[in-house]
Amino acid sequence: MRLVIIGGSDAGIAGALRARELDPSCDVTVVLDDAYPNFSICGIPYYLSGEVVDWSKLAHRTLEELSSYGIAIRMNTRALAIDRSRHQLLCRTPDGGSQEIPWDRLIIATGATPVIPTIEGLSAGLQTDRVFLVHTIADA
Repeated sequence: MRLVIIGGSDAGIAGALRARELDPSCDVTVVLDDAYPNFSICGIPYYLSGEVVDWSKLAHRTLEELSSYGIAIRMNTRALAIDRSRHQLLCRTPDGGSQEIPWDRLIIATGATPVIPTIEGLSAGLQTDRVFLVHTIADA
């Protein structure tokens, strides 16, 4: 079975690890839009405060560990479209090209999108680099 997971944070990686645990022959591919698989997003405030000095310490597992579990990680790869009838995931690759990834099972674990509250002057601050949204490790 080919399992493709969109999203490489906690939910996506947990799904990948569990799939390999239940079926070691399962071909698992995780597609993530950035270069930070399995990072503790909830740990970002500790990094920003200086309590965690090295941002890489927010990783639950290294890329090497994930690979050793038989999980293929496709970093900097953006899922663009899902073709349900053909069981294909269309992605933009790191070089700007496109690729279709076939799947038998698909998990979408993309997480949340930050909500921008309606605070006077906030949107102007976002446009002038005075206000920052912190949602990913790259944002931190």
